[in-house]
Amino acid sequence: MSSSNTKKSHQLLKRAKEVIPGGVFGHYKYAIRDDGPVFFSKAEGSHFWDVDDNEYIDLMCAYGPSILGYNHPEVDEAAKTQYGLGNTVSLASPVMIDLATELVDLVDAADWALFGKNGGG
Repeated sequence: MSSSNTKKSHQLLKRAKEVIPGGVFGHYKYAIRDDGPVFFSKAEGSHFWDVDDNEYIDLMCAYGPSILGYNHPEVDEAAKTQYGLGNTVSLASPVMIDLATELVDLVDAADWALFGKNGGG
């Protein structure tokens, strides 16, 4: 890939360096390659595209949480429904018990399931 295929990404990196140390943080720094940085613009299934419209396959599954791919209709609909009921509420809900039950049933070695609300990114 030539640097002409990453023109917008280079412009974004220049802007980002003005307000973010190094232009990116954490593991994202590894998305800066010899031929340029990668700033994504959209994702679908196992693929994502950068702002210069270069297509990539996400072999890392977003570092784990996207095993069903990006923009999965059932996952997105369930997330929208739950979001409409309350986002990051500090109390327990029945859906927490339902999910814990599914996880314990699914994983033979699991007797319990714990959930944390510690953000991400």
